[in-house]
Amino acid sequence: MSEARIYYDEKLIQSFERALRSAYSLPYVQLTRRSSKATGRFNVVITSGPRQFQAADAEDVQNLVEVCGAGIPLETFWVAFKANFDLWEHGQHLLEHISVSLFQQIATGDLISMFRAEWDSRAATDSTHSHAQPHWHFAMGADEFRAILGSAEPLQERAVEFAAGMQTDLGLVDFSGFHFAMSPLWYGDVPSSHRQIFQSSEELGSWFHNLSTYIAEQLAYVSEKTGARPGVVSDFR
Repeated sequence: MSEARIYYDEKLIQSFERALRSAYSLPYVQLTRRSSKATGRFNVVITSGPRQFQAADAEDVQNLVEVCGAGIPLETFWVAFKANFDLWEHGQHLLEHISVSLFQQIATGDLISMFRAEWDSRAATDSTHSHAQPHWHFAMGADEFRAILGSAEPLQERAVEFAAGMQTDLGLVDFSGFHFAMSPLWYGDVPSSHRQIFQSSEELGSWFHNLSTYIAEQLAYVSEKTGARPGVVSDFR
């Protein structure tokens, strides 16, 4: 399997911005750029936002912006973006990893991690790597379950006790590490069909645009199915 070589450049970052703006109706969203002093690894993220989050295994904080658009309720869904680059060769920075994280705002105003879509260029070219690339992660862990179950006031004490025991007493498996294949070429019955490589910035940009558009369409779809109305905060229970 040939190796992907997608390097940092302004055209690539602009394609990510266009996808975020069009898919989530965020005309003014901007992404950070590489510092002129960058000599090693750095991240491209949303420059600013009214909400933030920090993953348990990350040192940096990411900005969140609200997802808008037809059929999507206000104050309900939030999105974060991150593209990780590292110095590779001849002063160029190689794209290592790209991800989009989705959050839901519940009735308490708290944000709950829902799922994450990502692609890792290194894993995609590693013959020993068994995870699908690209893939989805179900990101709701024990803490998120506790937040949701504990938000019902009359059942709060019992709900917290239930949430605390879900992964012990009930033997609930944490699915946040499960890699759900996004678009595997299994129909071709070829080796490593679950690992896909984008050979150019144009291919990657097209994938990201279509991914973002699909996410927005699905958010509108589930909102309609659950009866959520624009402007009304729902906890989707």
